[in-house]
Amino acid sequence: LNRSETMRRPGGRRGGTQCDPAVVLVLLFVASILISTWYGVDLWQDELPSASRGCEIRCTRSWANVSLPLVAKAATAEELEEYRACSEALYRCGRATVVFVHIHKGGGTTFVAMARANAAGLAAQSRNGDPVKFAKGPRVEWWRQDPSTQWRMFRALRRGGTRFVATEKGFPTPENLLAPVSLVYAVVVRDPVARFVSYFFWRYRDASTLAKARASLVDALRLDRGIARLRPGAPPFGAFVADEAPLDGYYVRRLLGRDDRDPLGTADLDTALRTLRTAFSVVLVTERLHQLDPLVRAKLGWTRSSFDQCRKKALPAPDPAVLAAWRPDWRDELRRRMPLDLRVYDAALALSETQLQDALLQLATDAAAADRRPRD
Repeated sequence: LNRSETMRRPGGRRGGTQCDPAVVLVLLFVASILISTWYGVDLWQDELPSASRGCEIRCTRSWANVSLPLVAKAATAEELEEYRACSEALYRCGRATVVFVHIHKGGGTTFVAMARANAAGLAAQSRNGDPVKFAKGPRVEWWRQDPSTQWRMFRALRRGGTRFVATEKGFPTPENLLAPVSLVYAVVVRDPVARFVSYFFWRYRDASTLAKARASLVDALRLDRGIARLRPGAPPFGAFVADEAPLDGYYVRRLLGRDDRDPLGTADLDTALRTLRTAFSVVLVTERLHQLDPLVRAKLGWTRSSFDQCRKKALPAPDPAVLAAWRPDWRDELRRRMPLDLRVYDAALALSETQLQDALLQLATDAAAADRRPRD
């Protein structure tokens, strides 16, 4: 493109054009943005799992008005269960989308790593599973779209091979949340006190070159990371608690698609719990991830379902002396300040256990059916 001389036509006349280097660079930049659009599948991944071939799924219940939000469908609990089950089967056949609510410092990175290991259909350009508009660009805030636009977007993404969309920064409001029709909602929920403490030590971690080199060496040797180190100038934990107030309602706001700090009430909690119970097919709990491999395998068809193998790194433990310097009963005090999120966590524990038992039954039934099939 960037030749120093123009081409000559027969007869000595000059022909063609000489490209301005600045123009070429601009065109290449624009082309790179267009080429790196997130409307495509992550080319790093292997081909789709064998379960996606030859699937014939027929949903018995009518899927009319599929672009309506969940609150507008007025579906019964039985109907919603059928929607979820059929969407899970469609996803295992490559015809539905996992929408993963990534709770910050909740263990979501491990789930995204598992998705990659299973060629789950991540966007061509993504940041920890969140689609971005172009390489290193801003996240796509799809949750702000109306339900019909969301539906068309997910359908277009599936046609391009993208079947896994994470969201760490937002979630649709109840009025815009699509029903679980061709969508499989998933979430990892962590004890809210442990998540808050982990957030503090992550936010003010020692990120110096020496600290990073030490951490890399520990990871390479598979050693225990020991106690977390804070960077110089980090605030006392008590000051951090005061600055983050109110502490309660983080999970409730995430499930309601809210990014404010306005007071929450019982009605907000009820709506968040109803969303968790009616929309989500996969509810995982960080403290039990090592027990929940069968849930992921049954619901999503992921064969590489070991959370221990997909965990990218072992984080250092919080320094108990830093926490006790605020107050000796720091754990009880934080729990006292988080009643709403503890309710969400308890509901997630119960729901995850129910889903696990259903998954174990499904896997046993599938294994028995496979044994009855005639063998070549």
